[in-house]
Amino acid sequence: MSLRPSTRTEVRQNRYKVAVDADEGRRRREDNMVEIRKSKREESLQKKRREALQAQQFPPTVLSSTTEKKLESLPSMVAGVWSDDGSLQLEATTQFRKLLSIERNPPIEEVIQSGVVPRFVEFLVREDFPQLHHPSPSVLVPALRTVGNIVTGDDIQTQAVIEAGLIGPLVNLVQNAEFDIKKEAAWAISNATSGGTHDQIKYLVSQGCIKPLCDLLVCPDPRIVTVCLEGLENILKVGEAEKNLGNSGDYNMYAQMIDDAEGLEKIENLQSHDNNEIYEKAVKILETYWLEEDDETLPSGDGSQQGFQFGGNDPSVPSGGFNFS
Repeated sequence: MSLRPSTRTEVRQNRYKVAVDADEGRRRREDNMVEIRKSKREESLQKKRREALQAQQFPPTVLSSTTEKKLESLPSMVAGVWSDDGSLQLEATTQFRKLLSIERNPPIEEVIQSGVVPRFVEFLVREDFPQLHHPSPSVLVPALRTVGNIVTGDDIQTQAVIEAGLIGPLVNLVQNAEFDIKKEAAWAISNATSGGTHDQIKYLVSQGCIKPLCDLLVCPDPRIVTVCLEGLENILKVGEAEKNLGNSGDYNMYAQMIDDAEGLEKIENLQSHDNNEIYEKAVKILETYWLEEDDETLPSGDGSQQGFQFGGNDPSVPSGGFNFS
């Protein structure tokens, strides 16, 4: 079943007829995608081998002596976070961010058990409650990074963040904050989609995360575009699973929601992005969640090889592009 309105399909067909090199471009892209898939599979296998080796060498329950030493400061860090002094809040929150940024076995569980997650929620929502003593604006960035690191843990740790009421404020910041704050909140949401269960990702969607992630696809920072694409891809995987289970009829409901949020058009435009990683991810998402459905509903004959304009020559892209850099 196509998720694209018939009028858009007709426009795409007309464009194809006048693109003399469309067939060749499509073939090149298909060949490229085969190589990408092979590379991704090999990369995934190597990653699994490395993780298995690391798990044997470094049991996750054993904290390094350096981490244990840092945890000795945990009581004073907790006190600083709960302090009414903005400078102490900033210092302690930054310490938590650094503590959770260590590469191997960050003490996520210890931080959650210290009881500071609800305080980070307060830092993120105080804009809505001016009667509270507002922390220094600079506290927001390390607070967001700390939260973003917490949700890289297991699904139980992600659930602790959800139960602390953190997702709603994150979505609000992605929608309404200044860009430096938006991008940190987008990182946190994307991290939550990467390790969350299907139910947890469905909860993220219910809190309105799709639209702001789609909106950021036109931002000038390629790292944030990549982060948002990864988050949307993780959401689409859950939508596909729901479709296969028969829970959403015969279509991917999250693909429809992304289309409704103007995300599909933005993803299509990313095929002409200068950043190759962004281009490859956009092509992969389109091929996986939209191309086949459009092909199945196109009329026979010259419509059998339509799909998306993978040549990057789509005349709908504005002159000068979207100022990607």
